[in-house]
Amino acid sequence: MKTYLTRLRNELDTSTFRATVGVMLQEIRTAIDKQRTLIALERLARRHSAVRLSQLRILEETRAMLMAALPECYGGSSHFTGALAVTDNVVHLSASAR
Repeated sequence: MKTYLTRLRNELDTSTFRATVGVMLQEIRTAIDKQRTLIALERLARRHSAVRLSQLRILEETRAMLMAALPECYGGSSHFTGALAVTDNVVHLSASAR
């Protein structure tokens, strides 16, 4: 994933990169929500959910990588003063550089 993000960052302008990562975050958020729902259903049915928990962990790690990629758009994390919010499965990004 890191290699893919680096490649995207090198090939796309900043606005397009931010938009692409935003869409990816929206998709990963949806996938995380679905995994959590499936895990809850499996637990209610007293079924083994270790595989889904492993998948959830991978999705959450991927989300963390995507979130870490956003500050790099602004010249490093120390220059990132924006906020990322997900509401109704829509990613809202507001940012300003210092």
